[in-house]
Amino acid sequence: MSMTGQLFATRIAIGLAVPSPQALQKTGGILARGIQQIVGQAQAAQGGSGRVVGEYRNTLNNINKLTMGAATKMNNEMNTLLSQNLNQMNKLSGGAMAKSFNETAGSYSRLKKILAAPIKS
Repeated sequence: MSMTGQLFATRIAIGLAVPSPQALQKTGGILARGIQQIVGQAQAAQGGSGRVVGEYRNTLNNINKLTMGAATKMNNEMNTLLSQNLNQMNKLSGGAMAKSFNETAGSYSRLKKILAAPIKS
């Protein structure tokens, strides 16, 4: 990538790049034409037979139901897996804490014995 390209990529990454007025105008025109076509298609479907609109509405409703069902299933599965992982982490960390406590208690006990012995000069 050239220096200019790197500079432009850096400016985009930090949000300093400002598109030119021509680029904004072109993008706006493309979006406006797309919206106009969508509106035209919706109006044509609405002005046409009610059957087309009904079929379209039924198809959209079915797609929405499937999407919501899949999202709900994924959400439930993620919650279940997260709960299982947290429980496993709690067990592992609890075991590690107990092991650490026992090792510390053993070390403290040995230290007490050493310190309790009379000092020899």
